[in-house]
Amino acid sequence: MSTPKAVANYGLELLDILRKASRNEVRLPVTTEDKAINMRQQLYSLRAAMRRENHYMLPAAEQVKITIEENPVPPAGWWLVISPVGGDFAEAMRSAGIESDIESILDPPEDLEEEALTDPMKAFMED
Repeated sequence: MSTPKAVANYGLELLDILRKASRNEVRLPVTTEDKAINMRQQLYSLRAAMRRENHYMLPAAEQVKITIEENPVPPAGWWLVISPVGGDFAEAMRSAGIESDIESILDPPEDLEEEALTDPMKAFMED
């Protein structure tokens, strides 16, 4: 059995695309469906490596979904779509004029008890 790749073995572009896609949808034109599947698998593998290493960018990486769509416009036949989970809600919130403070959610307050960090429901109920 082979040793899983470390985060350091992936290109910085893959980390960057996950970071950008955690905030806004990214559509990459791809010439073949097989290539789109391979690229998606690389992103999945990177995210798994980030979990194993508890990488500092893991919260952003966990906030994206990766799909493949057919692109009817030549020359690219496919789209690799990397978008924020809950992106529909984000768009609806923007349309309603509601601002989201994502950074405060990803960075818990310093006075939050350690137990609350491991028990999200308790943290939610304490707010």
